[in-house]
Amino acid sequence: MNQDEFYTELDKLFKKNRSDEVPAYLEDYLKRSKEDKPALVMIYNEMMGYYREKSEYDKALSAARESERLMEELEYTVNGDYAALMLNIGGVYRAINDFDNADTYYERAYECYRKLYSPDDYQLAEYYNNAALLSEEKGEFSKATEYLEEALRICKLYENTDFQIAVTYANLGASEIEAGELDAAWEDISNSIELFSCMGTNDQHFALALASMGRLCWLKKDFAEAALYYERALPMIEGYIGRTRGYNRVLDAYNEMLKDKEAYTKPVKAMDLAEDFYLSLIKPMIHGRFSEYEERIAVGKAGEGSDCFGFDDKVSRDHDFGPGLSLWLTEADFKEIGEDLAKAYSEAYYLYVAEIYRKRFPNETNISSEVNDVRAEGRTGVSTISGFFTKLTGYPDGPLTDEEYMTVPSEGLAMATNGKVFRDDLGAFTRVRSRLMEGYPERAKLIMLAEAIAKLGQAAQYNYPRALSRGDVYSAALIRYAAVKEAIRVIYLLNDRYMPIDKWLFAGLEKTKVLVKAKGLAKKALVMSDNDEEAPIILEKLCMLILEELIKQDLVKSGNDFLPDTANWIFVRAELNKPSVEELAEYIAKQEFTAFDKVKNEGGRANCQDDWTTFRIMRVSQYLAWTKEMLVQYILDFKDATNNGRNPITEKYGYMMESTVPWEFEKIKSGLPIVSEEKRAIVDAVCKIQVEWMEAFAAEYPGLAKNARIIHTSDDKPWDTSYETYLRGEMFTYSQTMLALYTRFIISLKNCDQNLAYKIMENTVHLYGYKDLKSAMEKNE
Repeated sequence: MNQDEFYTELDKLFKKNRSDEVPAYLEDYLKRSKEDKPALVMIYNEMMGYYREKSEYDKALSAARESERLMEELEYTVNGDYAALMLNIGGVYRAINDFDNADTYYERAYECYRKLYSPDDYQLAEYYNNAALLSEEKGEFSKATEYLEEALRICKLYENTDFQIAVTYANLGASEIEAGELDAAWEDISNSIELFSCMGTNDQHFALALASMGRLCWLKKDFAEAALYYERALPMIEGYIGRTRGYNRVLDAYNEMLKDKEAYTKPVKAMDLAEDFYLSLIKPMIHGRFSEYEERIAVGKAGEGSDCFGFDDKVSRDHDFGPGLSLWLTEADFKEIGEDLAKAYSEAYYLYVAEIYRKRFPNETNISSEVNDVRAEGRTGVSTISGFFTKLTGYPDGPLTDEEYMTVPSEGLAMATNGKVFRDDLGAFTRVRSRLMEGYPERAKLIMLAEAIAKLGQAAQYNYPRALSRGDVYSAALIRYAAVKEAIRVIYLLNDRYMPIDKWLFAGLEKTKVLVKAKGLAKKALVMSDNDEEAPIILEKLCMLILEELIKQDLVKSGNDFLPDTANWIFVRAELNKPSVEELAEYIAKQEFTAFDKVKNEGGRANCQDDWTTFRIMRVSQYLAWTKEMLVQYILDFKDATNNGRNPITEKYGYMMESTVPWEFEKIKSGLPIVSEEKRAIVDAVCKIQVEWMEAFAAEYPGLAKNARIIHTSDDKPWDTSYETYLRGEMFTYSQTMLALYTRFIISLKNCDQNLAYKIMENTVHLYGYKDLKSAMEKNE
């Protein structure tokens, strides 16, 4: 085999970034040289190095074993080729962190080199470079530096060794960085980069030097320069050897540098200062001077100011910026220690500013704005729990009723629930705060949502296009701003968050997860020109995104795109949340009886259609066992059906006929809403659970059960409808949302080992005047 030709062509592939063609090239030479063992050793040696750099270690080890086997057959034990092979095999084991085997092969190589060459022989420089890499992997950086300095000394004795010198400088600099010798590393890596640049080299060795310089700049906090070096190194490595482990190491270092840059250059937040102040001085001060009250003092940072929201930045540092925090006490405790605690807090504050702050945050600017600004007064320091909530909400315990919640400005509630509580062993402060953090009560939320949606629709869908059609651009601009403000209010409400004051609206929106696209449209709508033909379209798109979310959250039904009409529907839902479960149950029974009165039977009017007393007891007994959410949804669905000319009671009895009088069912089924197979499967599964419950009830209270319906569909007669069939017919009339609520309700009862049949029958006997099931059973035996 012509070695010169082999290496020339191989070098061309690497220089032209065609390294993916190398395996095929080497395999081809293996086939052509299968009888030439020295040539095979050389090819396997190249394979070994290639696959090691590519992180394909199994292939590298396979090539190593073949080359070692061939060496033994050739009986090469003390020559240059054998030493180079041992060094290369050691490099493979080094790459997979098998340091024991790596040491073995490196020692063999060294023994061979030592016997063959003088201490200044160029071949030993290669050994020292590789031995240094192994030492680096083992964390022995001082030893690695010694090896590399010796390699560099040897290389400088020879001519035409610039490449090897550059590689050695790069390796030496990398080791010196890890050894903490940064000045030496800077000099050596600079030499390496200069040599590589003069030679026009563009391979992984030059990339190592660039990455090492990037590391040095990073350590010096020169992040811009560090990024430039890493960004030069990465494509160089990828182009030469691909995205291997070596590439990933440099990429990981680059990403870590970017994180460090962000952490270093990002200004510290006042919340971080406050927490550091608490841990440094306030916590030990309370423990030492107020130990008797230690578990009664709540500490945190919350309330007024952008810093309590985490929105503080360089601009907001002109006032009220610093480590200030709050200590909240009960009224009684405030009378006893309030004054002394306030004095101790003030002393600790000035001590922190004077002696601790600069040491902890050396890159930060002055925090005197909080110390000297009167606007900071009352925002931090010692106060009562009731005083804090009264100041922000108007109520010492925060709002409690729906009406109170609706009268409190949303920004006050936002401030009462922002920030962070560092400690509250007593829990008095947190109890109020945690309740407020749950968001608006359902009814209050729905009323406010209805109002905001109505205003949004009136402005965006009606007033805005009319103002534009008149050419009244001034009114149009005001209306557009008002529409966007109401859209933002809706977004906050649908995310169950309180809306802050205007300057923090969009900063607060960044923390919301619902209506993400709507946020973008709101921003666009604010800055667009009213002369833009797309302006009304953008506002309409914003309205439709909100409508889609309302439908998604089952707050309204689809069909009406005019938001004020949608708002009316939400307001109805809100008002249904006001009555009690008992009142809602009675309301439903009356609505159903009205609908029942209109049901037409084949054989004429049924007696039960005139028996309000029994009807009421049967229906109210069932609904008293439901949740308010289920009752509200059922009422809304019932209203929707009747508004569209349907009678859910007629439909319920129609579905029952599929089992009781199937021949009659065939005549009417086309007039009933289609029940999907999926819905049937859900209904059957829920029925199965409830039938088992009714069986259990009948077994325990047979005297009561005999007066109820038969249980199983299999026992249906035209004149006798079973409990199972009745239940199935009723659930077939439920909307998708109602069925989902009902299914979850049944499953939750089953998981808690509760029986709905017992609950309903208990309600029934109570309505009939009995004390309990046992008393009713005794009367019916």
